[in-house]
Amino acid sequence: MINFGNIELLVERLPVEDACIRAVESALQLPFPEGYLQFFKQINGFDANFLRLYPVDELVERNLTYEVGQYCPNFINIGDDGGGQAILIKSALFEDTNVYLVGHGVMSPDFMEIIGNDFLTWLESGCPLLIE
Repeated sequence: MINFGNIELLVERLPVEDACIRAVESALQLPFPEGYLQFFKQINGFDANFLRLYPVDELVERNLTYEVGQYCPNFINIGDDGGGQAILIKSALFEDTNVYLVGHGVMSPDFMEIIGNDFLTWLESGCPLLIE
């Protein structure tokens, strides 16, 4: 069970059925990492202050709109900071468990900053957008 105690949730959504998750993975042609799957089994995204982690039904649209597959292959845009920066993770095809932040206008791995070393740890630490 993920501990959301360090996050002031403004809007939270009910967990997602496995079939919905699998449909989005199929549409993106990228498998989700295990920690991200656990997240959706507990909560379907949330809004917290300026941070937004997208509900599963918005992932395809957000990734297509920002052309993540073209400019950041194998990454998944999972949310944003409300100020023009995307939050991304790598698909389960890779052992990279980092959480990244990059400007929507410069969607490239060259400009990404690591903001967490593991998705679940990042969540439980309150989703910091800067490494201190």
